Amino acid sequence: MAKIKVKVNPIYPADTIGDEVSGLTFTKDEWTEVNGGDWKRLKESKGRLWNDLSIPRLIAEGEDWEVKPVKEVINLVDNTSFIEDEVEDKSEEWYGSEEE
Repeated sequence: MAKIKVKVNPIYPADTIGDEVSGLTFTKDEWTEVNGGDWKRLKESKGRLWNDLSIPRLIAEGEDWEVKPVKEVINLVDNTSFIEDEVEDKSEEWYGSEEE
């Protein structure tokens, strides 16, 4: 398999990230070569930026990446998670029955 050069995303808050499986440590300053199988696993690792944006923790040389809105929200009361799209907006329903 081809080797892929990987480093920590420049906008990710941490300067270094370690991978327990391969034993490698990635930094923002240097490209580290990994095989294609490891990159397939590593590129799925996402981090949060300002609690509402999801970014890739690691990036590969020459590949595009994007910042995406976070879809999963953690309820801090009972530590359950839910998908944001599944939550109904009831903010205006509280007065709806009085007007009818």
